[in-house]
Amino acid sequence: IDRRDRHMARRLVALLRDGQRVAAVVGEGHLPGLERRLACLSPEVVPLQRLLHYAETGNLLAGISYLLTPQAL
Repeated sequence: IDRRDRHMARRLVALLRDGQRVAAVVGEGHLPGLERRLACLSPEVVPLQRLLHYAETGNLLAGISYLLTPQAL
């Protein structure tokens, strides 16, 4: 898991440096490593349950726009 976390973190940082908005869907086992490696960017973590709640209430776009809001840019 650690090697994959490093790879994903490097790729996410590269995308952010290119000015792209990023939404990453990752398994729960990767969250601790990615949060640690991306801490300087203050990533916004939106649990899947919250997105499902937005979908059930018909307000999915609010959840997605919240997910895509870059915190550190």
